[in-house]
Amino acid sequence: MPMVRTARFLLCGVCWLACAQGPPGEPAVAAPDAVFVPAPVPTLRAQPGLKKFPSELLKNFKALASTQNLAPLAVGVAATAAAKIPNRRVEGFFETKPETMFGEPGEYMGTPWVLGPTVAAMMLAGRSSDDARFRSFTYSLAQGYVINQSIAIGIKKAVRSQRPNQENALSFPSGHTSSAFAWATTVSHYYGFKAGLPAYLAAAYVGSSRLDERAHRLTDVVAGAALGYIVGKTVSRRANPERRFDWNVGVPPGGGIALTLGVRLPQ
Repeated sequence: MPMVRTARFLLCGVCWLACAQGPPGEPAVAAPDAVFVPAPVPTLRAQPGLKKFPSELLKNFKALASTQNLAPLAVGVAATAAAKIPNRRVEGFFETKPETMFGEPGEYMGTPWVLGPTVAAMMLAGRSSDDARFRSFTYSLAQGYVINQSIAIGIKKAVRSQRPNQENALSFPSGHTSSAFAWATTVSHYYGFKAGLPAYLAAAYVGSSRLDERAHRLTDVVAGAALGYIVGKTVSRRANPERRFDWNVGVPPGGGIALTLGVRLPQ
């Protein structure tokens, strides 16, 4: 769950009850201490067992069609289209650039042979953990990884775009980048900005390393980042809903009724 702070704003003035003041001329009866009904605290959705993993995948696939994904989808499509403008220039830069070791770590970081076993091991560790957030995080991470790989591979086989290095026709979108951004988005959703920032920086490195290795074009990387973000946000949102508002109803000292609204702002 992202780190948040709560800013409370008093929405309704206190409505004093006539009965709390007592009859005219008599001393007012002391009101009991205020008793507030606590606002519901956002809780993690109980994660199903491993046997329901396939059915949860289906539900998360359906959740991709949520209206909450329209904005990031539109931004991703627009950014991918805009990336076509410098595409050839960027590709030419890395084609003539002297070979270095810059891209090799990113290639291994995003490969399925590394990410797959890592995600599986983390989910199994989460199953036996008493930390509810970590357990939910690892389950969402595994769901996102499977969904992201399925979509990325499906698009690759349908588009059949040739890689800049001519290795094969599976260039669009970048699977390494989409997996890295799905991971980073899940980390950010559960653990907040302080953990999300380095995760996104690592994901950006993975994407740039694919350019350096001439395995992808700029459009492939941008599309992969957008895909990973949408997938990561979808699976995390279902398991750990974000609550931006909550409310309280209470009885202040002296009687009356007060309604407060809590607005949660990201740190």
